[in-house]
Amino acid sequence: MIGIIVFCHGTMAQGMKHAAEMIVGPQPDFAAIGIEPGHGRQQVSDLLDAAIADTDTGNGILVMTDLAGGTPCNTTALKMGKGIEMLAGFSLPSLIKALLSRSEVSDPRELADLVSEYGRQHMTTGAQMLRACGPTELDHG
Repeated sequence: MIGIIVFCHGTMAQGMKHAAEMIVGPQPDFAAIGIEPGHGRQQVSDLLDAAIADTDTGNGILVMTDLAGGTPCNTTALKMGKGIEMLAGFSLPSLIKALLSRSEVSDPRELADLVSEYGRQHMTTGAQMLRACGPTELDHG
């Protein structure tokens, strides 16, 4: 099974982990890292290294970060390769998809591609969602 790490600014990672496990239940090989103001580059790198060690079962790791180009993303980018892949800009639906699909694929890059496409397909506006449900009172003002 591919390990999953959520790596974000502030407490977002812990909140996303908590929310995902409320929906799909407790998950093995699943870690959350939050960085705070004042964390230096080495401290951030060390946090990621510790999470990698905790979640690596030999099948690779997918690190899901909150923001492309942010510190978690940039720190992860330096560690890519050697079975580590990254997905930047994740959402709760994409995290749940990753957790539920990680035992069905053998490569973290394949999982990242699957989850990225799923995330793009499952983002919607309220209007789109209501249209898909059919006419409602809201359609008539």
